[in-house]
Amino acid sequence: MNTFKAIQDNVVSSYVDNKPLHHLDAAHSLEFDPNGSSIFVVDHETFNKMDPSVIQNIFRERHILVTRVPHEEQEFDEDSLLVFGDIDCPREITGVLFFFIQQIILIIISFHQSHPCVRRNTLMLASSGERCEIWQ
Repeated sequence: MNTFKAIQDNVVSSYVDNKPLHHLDAAHSLEFDPNGSSIFVVDHETFNKMDPSVIQNIFRERHILVTRVPHEEQEFDEDSLLVFGDIDCPREITGVLFFFIQQIILIIISFHQSHPCVRRNTLMLASSGERCEIWQ
């Protein structure tokens, strides 16, 4: 658990005015700031109107978080997870990236369990060139 605490402390140390960088107004700017957030935040309606070349330019430097995406309401329970496949079926995932993502998910779950008032969003990261929508 010390590793998780160290990761959390490292993340919090980058906050500005007790906010993560992607919660600051600069995260909505089309202009990249190397000292700012690695996440560009945009609402669904605006994202759908953006020119693909603008999206590609953003992807060169940042991930994209699309908010207010219309979706069907779902609970976070076994039935919802079954949409993605049999939850009892073992899955083999290899590679450093997958290990890193798994650790981040564990941190997020742990954080949300200990901080029930935190706004819950799901962030999907995409590699350069892929369009990515985020459900909130």
